[in-house]
Amino acid sequence: MIRDIAPDDIPWVMSLGGRRYPAGYDPGGALQALVAAMRIKSAIAWRTDHAFLVANIVNTLWYPQRPQCEVLAICVEEAHHWDAVCLLRASAKWAREQGCARWIVASDTKHSIEAMAKRIGAEPMPRWGINLREPAK
Repeated sequence: MIRDIAPDDIPWVMSLGGRRYPAGYDPGGALQALVAAMRIKSAIAWRTDHAFLVANIVNTLWYPQRPQCEVLAICVEEAHHWDAVCLLRASAKWAREQGCARWIVASDTKHSIEAMAKRIGAEPMPRWGINLREPAK
């Protein structure tokens, strides 16, 4: 069952995020994003018994009538990947209901999301970027 993340859930969410993504995990940034998503109308912060998802609707200046939903975090306990699929599907449905033109999920971790993304009907949309936190090459 999917439900909103409640204030009482915050310790569990933070703990799961830290356990699943120990390298580069920023608890302060994660908490700030989570609390913002719990408060603003253009975001969702949902959980199941074994996973959570945070997503936000964004608009681009050059195409404001085509908002897109970006999944900011998807985190799941080991052996419960179906909870993640369920949350991703529900977030895509929510984005469609909100009038979004695009729904995006990506991973900047060692965990591949390709199989999950394909399972819910997502297609690769390659992008290029520069990690500004790394030294210039």
